[in-house]
Amino acid sequence: MTNIYARQKLASIDTNADEITRFFGILLHSGYHHVPKEKHYWSTAEDLSNQIVPKTMSRKRFEDLKIYFHIVDNLQLPPGKAAKVEPFYTHLSAQFLKIGGVFSESLSIDESMVPYYGHHSCKMFLRGKPIRFGYKIWMMCSLDGFPFSMQIYTGAKYQPEESGTDKTEKVPLGTRVISDLISVIQEPRNHCLFFDNFFTSHNLMVELKEKGFRAIGTVRENRTGKCPLMAPKELRKKDRGEFDYRGDGDIICVRWNDSSVVTVMSNWMKPFPLQKASRYSLKEKKKVLIKQPKIIGAYNQGMGGVDLLDRLLSAYRPTLRSKKWWWNLFSNGLNMAVVAAWKIHCHLLGKEAMSHLDFLREVSTVAMKCGLSSYRIRKGGPTASISADVKALQPHFLSTTSQGRCAVCSKNTKKWCKFCGKRLHEKCFPDYHA
Repeated sequence: MTNIYARQKLASIDTNADEITRFFGILLHSGYHHVPKEKHYWSTAEDLSNQIVPKTMSRKRFEDLKIYFHIVDNLQLPPGKAAKVEPFYTHLSAQFLKIGGVFSESLSIDESMVPYYGHHSCKMFLRGKPIRFGYKIWMMCSLDGFPFSMQIYTGAKYQPEESGTDKTEKVPLGTRVISDLISVIQEPRNHCLFFDNFFTSHNLMVELKEKGFRAIGTVRENRTGKCPLMAPKELRKKDRGEFDYRGDGDIICVRWNDSSVVTVMSNWMKPFPLQKASRYSLKEKKKVLIKQPKIIGAYNQGMGGVDLLDRLLSAYRPTLRSKKWWWNLFSNGLNMAVVAAWKIHCHLLGKEAMSHLDFLREVSTVAMKCGLSSYRIRKGGPTASISADVKALQPHFLSTTSQGRCAVCSKNTKKWCKFCGKRLHEKCFPDYHA
């Protein structure tokens, strides 16, 4: 697709799979090896120099690849606002499921944010979140952060659902997202879903129970299906740990008084047996044990999968930028592929597995060597400028070296100042050190 896009722009990039892999390797390398600017990866300055990137690819070639890099053919774009990157995420999801389908029992569903500060109609603003500006992706992950299903959010849409009459009923966004994400699950009874109050409603819990899914989620007051629970203001007056619950035989709601009042709904789990939770008491100036319904503890244990994935993605997020609006989404997907591969690595090797950083370094280094029988030999001499203070130091003298461009007049010469590392003619020597 990169070659096709270059031809559409009347250019010739003539790249191949090995070179694109090296391009990906440099992109991943920028996630853990930071320099102030992109060009500094090719700098020859002692305090900025990077050994492996200049040996992998020239800066001009990398910039050309980044200009023409594409995922899909612009002349055959599928419908949708995120059409230029959506097929990439669809392919990622398919690859994640090839590992063995959805193999985790506890699955958390939540939103994930990709930082972006440019202009695009899909960009979101979420007040109070760690990443306030960016693209929103609906994610379904395992308890340890392995991604199974994902969907780029391109705007609020409601799909009409045919009812028994001629009228149509609008499906809420949360219900539609849940239905789309769990469509990849083949054995519903082997999994338990966890989600927050953005998605949870009485109708959704009933629908999931009919499909065979177990589910637990926090719920808003107006979505409990008019469950006659004790009012939050009344429950807040009681001791910490007190709770109230109601059920209709299929769905059960539990309202618990913690530091604030929280309501949880489930289509299979009950509040009993009660557990103990450790909380700090301001009155007693120490930690005390309070009552906690079982359903609350289960929700706390099963809900953190997407948040864990977000922490792993943000740990070594690629820093090389582009003017393409979909670039951040693409680099996020590439980063996610490495995190998913590392999770599989941990499942297979257990305690002998590499750390996240060591695994990323291994992937990046191997990718930058892909298809190279030997490292690229850099042409020319040092390109970094020499400070005036260094030029003032002594001694400076000319000696013989291989032919190259003079740092002053740019003509060929076989003389250089060994102290500065710059090729210079005899007549240019005084001007350069003036």
